[in-house]
Amino acid sequence: MRNFIFEFPQFIAVDYGLKVEDLLLLSYFYKFFEAGRADYKFDPETRERWWFICYSKIKKDLPILGSISKIRRMFRKLEAMYYIKTRLYNGRNIHIKVNWKKCFRGKYETDSEVISQLNVERF
Repeated sequence: MRNFIFEFPQFIAVDYGLKVEDLLLLSYFYKFFEAGRADYKFDPETRERWWFICYSKIKKDLPILGSISKIRRMFRKLEAMYYIKTRLYNGRNIHIKVNWKKCFRGKYETDSEVISQLNVERF
């Protein structure tokens, strides 16, 4: 068995029932946020960053994932599994937080290693 699929430990994907499409979406977030081009909103109450994401942009960049409704279902699945959290701002702008620690369990020992690797804040 390969140790990693994209950037993620395969044993985690197997343990949690993630499919390759789910890992592709998480990898997309990882590369998009790591590149530093993603817009985010800072929540002063919780001191967290919420990254702006658009379903149509994902569909355009990753047409292999299929329709926007399928991408929405993938979001709901990942949210139910605590890989992401979503918020709606202004009634239509979707912002997310990704639980990088859960994604990379086994690859990094501490939150700070995940944060320093990804240059994002803790979930």
